[in-house]
Amino acid sequence: MATSSSPVRVKTEDGVPARKRPRHEAGDAEYLVDHPTLYYDDGNVIIRCGNTLFCVHRSIVSKASPALGDLLAPERNPEKLRGCMLAVWDDDKDDVEALLGWIYSGMRIDFPQISIENFPVIAGLLRMSAEYNLHSLNKDLIERLRQEWPTTLDAHLVKWKLFLANLAANRASAANNNNNNNNNNNNNAVPLEPDYPYPPQNQNPIPAIPEDLIVHPAAVISLLRESQCTDTSLFAALFYDLSRRVWQLGPPFTGHHLAPLDIADVERLMYGTAALRATHAARTTRRPAGWNTRCQNQVMVGGQWKQCWRVEYWEVVMGLLLQTADLMAQPVEDFEKVKDLLAKPDLLALCAGCRATLVLHINDAQKATWETMAVTFGL
Repeated sequence: MATSSSPVRVKTEDGVPARKRPRHEAGDAEYLVDHPTLYYDDGNVIIRCGNTLFCVHRSIVSKASPALGDLLAPERNPEKLRGCMLAVWDDDKDDVEALLGWIYSGMRIDFPQISIENFPVIAGLLRMSAEYNLHSLNKDLIERLRQEWPTTLDAHLVKWKLFLANLAANRASAANNNNNNNNNNNNNAVPLEPDYPYPPQNQNPIPAIPEDLIVHPAAVISLLRESQCTDTSLFAALFYDLSRRVWQLGPPFTGHHLAPLDIADVERLMYGTAALRATHAARTTRRPAGWNTRCQNQVMVGGQWKQCWRVEYWEVVMGLLLQTADLMAQPVEDFEKVKDLLAKPDLLALCAGCRATLVLHINDAQKATWETMAVTFGL
């Protein structure tokens, strides 16, 4: 493999590595800079991107895809530079760096977490995979994005609950640190209730992941459009995530995070978000069949028999689902909160039959919300 080769380490008379500064040779039209890690002394082709030079092995790069092989064919690149075939590419230098780095790493992708630090590499690889028909790379990258933005309801809820658990732990740790620093142990303090992406009411939230430090879904949507991705389910998951970050119910939808979106996708977000919340409100006011009248069953609560309170219970459910704290921005997650509430049998008197009916009703509404997400956002 090419990993056995090492980049040139030429030093000038003053002892400064030539790699550290632009170099100029007879015949060069302008100052050129060797790439610090992807310029191999035994390479036989130089790829020029702007003023950056990559010296690589034609046979290794060509194996990645037929398109790259054609691009590096000698008959297409008659010019020479430093005794090597010269290929001039119009691609962005960082994208070419990402592509060649992937090729020389054994064509593996390894992104345990997607962050603002490694997202430019992922973006470069995805663009290059689409341009040069690197189908396996494209498939792997799309699958990695699907892991970050799950396209199935069950996977989405698992990721959301894991996020909440981590967020609660981070907030508890930060709160403890603040208390220790202030030497103020208040046992009556109200704990922060984690929620996302909105801060708790009447609290000063301790953010676990500041908004500016995450890979924003708008940037991913723009990248997928540029890469000609047609994965509707992934777009649906991204638009839903993006809608959860929109505080206002109507235009203008502003903010630097939305800048990557084109006009059509901004309109999708605007109308889709309004439609999603309106549909959620309609589903929330629709009671389970027969729940307009009282249930005659008795249920044991606190050591006493009480009549099933399904009518009153539904009022509690509606209060949770129509809460204004998060502008009904995350209906899928709010439905899940109701199911968590139903797991507490002593909260209100509800018989086993009505409890099972309500769980099915909530599951159906949650599933319908998720499965129509692509239609909601006009994808």
